[in-house]
Amino acid sequence: MRIRVVTCLLITIVFTLNLGCSTWSPSDEEAARLVKDYYLFFYSGKQVEVKIVRRGEFIKENKCYPIEFMIVPPERQSFRKTFYFFKDGDGKIGVREVQYG
Repeated sequence: MRIRVVTCLLITIVFTLNLGCSTWSPSDEEAARLVKDYYLFFYSGKQVEVKIVRRGEFIKENKCYPIEFMIVPPERQSFRKTFYFFKDGDGKIGVREVQYG
């Protein structure tokens, strides 16, 4: 009986750790803020409008989440672009245009 309890606890702990390590995801607000900040340089400090179009599944081999956005720059035509969100060595969420690990 005691072995069953210990085994169940170990399985629960391993499952919880595995789930916690692989299921983080930036919130919609955080992802939008990071993309807006990314474009500040390209449009001379002017804000772009962004809208999440589609969220992709976590890419294990590159440890990132793809999120497709509709980007609406000031006084320009809108376009779609996919950004990849990852955690850096300090655990902070970063963004990049290219998928690599």
